[in-house]
Amino acid sequence: MPPYGAPGQPAQPGYPPQPPAPGYPQQPPAQGYPQPGYPAQPPAPGYPGAGYPGGPGYPGGPGGGFPAPPTGGGGGKKGLVVAIVAGVVVLVLGVVAVLAFTVFGGDDDKPSAKDDETSETTEATDETDDPDEPTDEPTTEDTDGGDLDAVPTDDPTITARAFLDSLLEGDCLAVEGLSTPAYFASEFTDQAGCEAVAGNLEMSNAEYDFKDPETTADAFVVNVYGDVYAPSTGKTLVSTWALDGSTGSWLVSGYSYVEK
Repeated sequence: MPPYGAPGQPAQPGYPPQPPAPGYPQQPPAQGYPQPGYPAQPPAPGYPGAGYPGGPGYPGGPGGGFPAPPTGGGGGKKGLVVAIVAGVVVLVLGVVAVLAFTVFGGDDDKPSAKDDETSETTEATDETDDPDEPTDEPTTEDTDGGDLDAVPTDDPTITARAFLDSLLEGDCLAVEGLSTPAYFASEFTDQAGCEAVAGNLEMSNAEYDFKDPETTADAFVVNVYGDVYAPSTGKTLVSTWALDGSTGSWLVSGYSYVEK
């Protein structure tokens, strides 16, 4: 197009063509691309018109070839892809965590049948083992720590009479069996010692007058008092027996008398 006017039209009056600027010689336009008023640019240094160095298939175009591509364009796209993938992974992990908490957390909150049985067993044990509740069974221990259930319930005067009858009649085996081992050893030493002091009286017709047994501080020991009349001698023996029931049977643990 001619300056300042369409083709075939006369130039506008009053607007003469301007001369080119000094110092910038006007270059002829590139072939095929008439561009009035825009000088052609020389090719970029270091990039000959054959295209990128070592890159066949990209011939240079008019005016010196294609400019070099930017160095950071590919890295930006890769970073965007990595960020998208990371976001998807985080989202998936979050969903998995929520599902796991819902499934396992809900099961933990529900008490199991085993826990219920354990709780009921513990409550039953606490009710039966409560030390504050009184028991219906009476206490049978005395102040000395003995068990009163072991104290013989038979009459101690029966043992007292059998012992004295056996001693006065000379039956030392019966005397030993009716005495505590400690008393027999201290009083007679052995069978020979018993036979040395034993009598040979007839005691089947002897008369015994007992008083009520007297308890002592030891729940297993009682004292028995009684007068014994032997018709064969015509004498009365004021006797005292100590009987021990710690073995479950009354045994003589001491004897003394005074003639009356």
